[in-house]
Amino acid sequence: MKDAHLAAVYYTGKDKLTTKELIRSYGNIFVQQSRPSSLVEVIASLIVLFERKFLAANGMKSDWDVEDLRNDSIQSTLRTICTMNDITKAIRRTWVLLYCGGSTSIRDELARFAHKSKIGWQAELFDWYCVGFPLLADR
Repeated sequence: MKDAHLAAVYYTGKDKLTTKELIRSYGNIFVQQSRPSSLVEVIASLIVLFERKFLAANGMKSDWDVEDLRNDSIQSTLRTICTMNDITKAIRRTWVLLYCGGSTSIRDELARFAHKSKIGWQAELFDWYCVGFPLLADR
């Protein structure tokens, strides 16, 4: 997390997190103790908003070379970022989407989004069972 510029956590555990557990020690960490209606839309919006604000505040990325700066799509990106498609693949590849949970449908939806958007992806899926009844597994 030290290298992350932004972390958004949608915690849906049965037990709510306490203030003590919500320590924000590095960068911009946002914790919401519920799931938004569309994770994909929220994640795409966060990336677009962050990149738009980042470019407005910092101008060009320091790792772009002279050839990159001659590229019309990069020049266009510097002017306007409204959707994920307005962000170059090189920049999108610097993002990573992490999922830790028990829903295969959410995992699959996020995996499709990451693949389509050309962003990094990692998932850890767990199944919790109690007295033989699935608590988090999809039915």
